[in-house]
Amino acid sequence: MTDTEQGRDLPARLQTLAERAARALLESDAVVAVRSPAWWRRLPRKVAVVLLVVLLALAGITWRLGGLTSTAASLLRKETRVNIPASDTIRLLAARVLARRTVPADTLAALARQAHLLEPDDPLRPHVLTAISRTTGVDIPDTLTPPEVLARVDAAAARATGRTLGPRGVIDWRPLDPYFAITLDELSGVSGVPRAVEVFNGMQPPDGLPSSEWYLDELVNAFDDPRPIPFVIVASSSRDDWGPVAMAPDDVPPHARRLPARTIGEALRIGLWGFDAYHPGDPAIDPRTWWQEVARQHGLPSFDP
Repeated sequence: MTDTEQGRDLPARLQTLAERAARALLESDAVVAVRSPAWWRRLPRKVAVVLLVVLLALAGITWRLGGLTSTAASLLRKETRVNIPASDTIRLLAARVLARRTVPADTLAALARQAHLLEPDDPLRPHVLTAISRTTGVDIPDTLTPPEVLARVDAAAARATGRTLGPRGVIDWRPLDPYFAITLDELSGVSGVPRAVEVFNGMQPPDGLPSSEWYLDELVNAFDDPRPIPFVIVASSSRDDWGPVAMAPDDVPPHARRLPARTIGEALRIGLWGFDAYHPGDPAIDPRTWWQEVARQHGLPSFDP
């Protein structure tokens, strides 16, 4: 297994190790009933054993991945949010570690992409920018606007890695995952309208993609996909904080508010409305006006026709 493959499995490994350690603790003969007056005296020792096991596992994985920088880069990935308890704290610690180190080219490329995907007020963002600035030697002052910051990040990452920027900047360095390429084909109706409806609604919260960062990371490369969609997106009336819902054209009730999405790219952008960070609050808002601000914050193209 390569270091990259090991890095992808790191969050799942840590979760498995923690679960095994906890299970071993519970099954151990040394665990006593809470009713025992001496149970609390043994508890600190047992907790220390569990923590030691986890720390040793972390140390071993850190060594196998090639050091602290590689481990921190792996823990900063979006997968940590759904695989490890206290993931927000762990990701923040990982970002702080990277902000104090000079990172290799592949990690720099990942950080530059992440700078586009994080919200401006995300606590990870300043540490990600600091890591990029430290590695590339490019100053990123607080006085810059979001588009200016991200343009400077892209240019610095391109110079440091010797790569050419695409129309979306560093976003184009990572192509669409083959799994989501199939997803887009299904949204176009190749498997029928019911399946296209199911796929779009299946990407939405609360049971779809885990976070808006995850949604952007996997789908932003397709936000300009011009293929028409065979379904209609309406504003859901099933909850107070409405969200976008796909329906077959013949199933749309007369009173439903249709949202203006005719292509896969437009549908994916409006799909962001299902996440709290992007929810416009009013389904009557002009999607193009809304997207211009989102694009500005994330240093993305306007995708206008």
